[in-house]
Amino acid sequence: MSGKEPDPTDFSVVNTLPAAIEKGDMDEVRRCFAPDALTWHNFEEIEQDVDAMAAMLGHLCAHSTSRNYEDRRITTVGSQAFL
Repeated sequence: MSGKEPDPTDFSVVNTLPAAIEKGDMDEVRRCFAPDALTWHNFEEIEQDVDAMAAMLGHLCAHSTSRNYEDRRITTVGSQAFL
């Protein structure tokens, strides 16, 4: 880590994350998150850490031939972006 504070207006990760999932690149997926980040699963109503989330996505990618996010809509509100 560079120690530099992230730019709160840089939303490039919003494009990087789905592209990494489409490629099946779990290292790139992990780089999209802070090491202590938690992801929320609305169906199971649970939180997962980055490694557990990447493992789950890696499993899905290993068992599928392709992935494609066809309709990407990004909305920004202040320093937050929603995909």
